[in-house]
Amino acid sequence: TLVPNKPPGATLVAAATYAVLKGVTGERPTLRAYTIAARILGGLLPTLIAAWVLWRSERRWVARAGPAAIARVDFAIVAWLLATPAWPNAKLLFGHSLAACLLTVGVVALIGEPEPEPDERPSHARAALGGLLTSAAITVEYTAAFAGPAIAVWLIVRERKRWTVILAATLAAAIPLVLLAAYHDAVFGDPFTTGYHRVTDAGFSAIHGRG
Repeated sequence: TLVPNKPPGATLVAAATYAVLKGVTGERPTLRAYTIAARILGGLLPTLIAAWVLWRSERRWVARAGPAAIARVDFAIVAWLLATPAWPNAKLLFGHSLAACLLTVGVVALIGEPEPEPDERPSHARAALGGLLTSAAITVEYTAAFAGPAIAVWLIVRERKRWTVILAATLAAAIPLVLLAAYHDAVFGDPFTTGYHRVTDAGFSAIHGRG
């Protein structure tokens, strides 16, 4: 059985897209319709969600700094959306856009709102949501794991007086990791064996072997 060498996150989106199209039309979707819909749901929509969440959060944080600061936020978000690889990736069904969306929304949830006072943000619910989403990015792109230590250190330093917030984020973050390990075990026979360890193409295998 052939399976993707990537984590299963983007594949689940692709499968869900196929199921929705078939359910709506009552028949097998054409390759063109399926490709377009999958790219919208797996690439374009996550990119727009990430941009909107980041734009909304940053605008709130600079609101007291005046119109010039708000305008800089607007420009930065548009520049990120249109002048970086974010836009090309938004038009493809790669895991990059979905992973970036999960990381962005998760970190924004962990940061919290500028109000109320710092000692009250984020709430335990937001911390759990942030931990869940940032960890879920690894189920889409393994390389998202490199963001984990930086986010963890930042959260521990920031919330060192509120260990229950750290605990909420940690426990929620463990859920996607456990599910990913279960997927590895079911498909590859070991929780720590990934698709990269079982690449069948010799060229890809050599590249992945070098790291």
